[in-house]
Amino acid sequence: IGSCTAWASTYYQYSYEVNKLNNVTSAADRVVYSPKWTYNNINNGEDKGSSYTNAYRLLKNQGALTQTQFPYPTSTSNYNIHELPTYANAVNDMRNALSTRLVSYSTNSISGSGTAITSNTDSDLTAIKFILSSKKVLTFSTWNDFNYKYGTGSWSNTKLVYRCYDSNGGSHAMTLVGYDDNVTCDINGNGVIEAGEKGAFKVINSWGLTNTGANNNGIIWIMYDALNGISANSINENSFSYSRKPAMGTGSNNVFNVITVGHKDVAFAAEVSFSTDYRNQVKIELGRGTSKDNFTTQIAYDSFAGNKSLSVPYDGTMVFDFGDLVESMSDIHENYYWKISLCDTTNDKNRLTYKGMKITDNKGNIINSFSNNSRIIDGKSFAPMARINIEKGDLNFDRAFDYDDVDVLGNYVVGSKKDISYLQMYLGDMNNDGSIASNDINLIVTMLYGTV
Repeated sequence: IGSCTAWASTYYQYSYEVNKLNNVTSAADRVVYSPKWTYNNINNGEDKGSSYTNAYRLLKNQGALTQTQFPYPTSTSNYNIHELPTYANAVNDMRNALSTRLVSYSTNSISGSGTAITSNTDSDLTAIKFILSSKKVLTFSTWNDFNYKYGTGSWSNTKLVYRCYDSNGGSHAMTLVGYDDNVTCDINGNGVIEAGEKGAFKVINSWGLTNTGANNNGIIWIMYDALNGISANSINENSFSYSRKPAMGTGSNNVFNVITVGHKDVAFAAEVSFSTDYRNQVKIELGRGTSKDNFTTQIAYDSFAGNKSLSVPYDGTMVFDFGDLVESMSDIHENYYWKISLCDTTNDKNRLTYKGMKITDNKGNIINSFSNNSRIIDGKSFAPMARINIEKGDLNFDRAFDYDDVDVLGNYVVGSKKDISYLQMYLGDMNNDGSIASNDINLIVTMLYGTV
């Protein structure tokens, strides 16, 4: 299964960054995110690998389900590359995933042309070393064909990659987790450890605790010199069957991906239920409008540019954040129109069946529910909209100000401490002091009855 990008980006890098964000230090409390979630969302229905760009786009738009929620199987003999979460609690899990997401990603590179790295103190290594020293991990792509040998001294029992090549055009994704300037390997075999034969990057592979090939119990050490297009050491390149390639890139440079993650305050979430045999034809947009004809929109789902004629079945509910369309919490008072657009992008008789849409808060409380009447869509869009104005104190979103709202607030403040949503916290903060307390209840009661 070509899921290596999902393992590198989600299982290793995203899991590491989220646990660091949440100050998790205990292995027992560690949360691991599902590579199946990422791979099945972005593989376009074909087992042909996937890109970091699409993986990071998914993690930014929707976050990720955990390995417990949507587990990658221990055996891939019957792996269903089309499967997306449709289990009983999937909608709730996907909605919760919106609260922690990738915020941004960037790339750093080291030239793979010529001999950029001549020693373990070379300035070309500085940026990557600094990122790793700052307790970040990076992802990269490689051709995954390695020449390796055992190191010297204390590294004599460790296989070290000193050269990379491409034998079949197949790339692989891995995770860079550390470095050691003290690694030594007699790359040119002259019996002397020279400046270009010191230092290596520590890499995690996604093949388990294997010693196959260059793996050392699932860890690969890549000598700095292997990143060079031309070795700093005296190597007879004509003695190899395949041309040398930069070890940590699939182009002319070694390219490394860095991400940041963060917690997100989700005011409005969209739930979109539909079925289709051609998921690659589906496009979902969210919108906020000042009128029925004037909308600012954002694409929530666009099938990651897959083959639209390929059968990729789906029958379930997808969940998205209205995100930047909610520019400030005051937007919920402004009588804006809020829209969800479900589109079958190809008119080919491979129809999509609409089953329902909702706008909810981050706890699943319904703000607006659109028609659940089944609707067939082929080569067009269905885009219902609702005009929403929710006033302070309306904690159950029924557009009425009554004792039911006091009850919601009271249960949180002095009763059961029921978990309430980000939107309800805002609506219940009647005195705008940033928290909810008995004073806010008193203000609501005063507004209702004229006295406390």
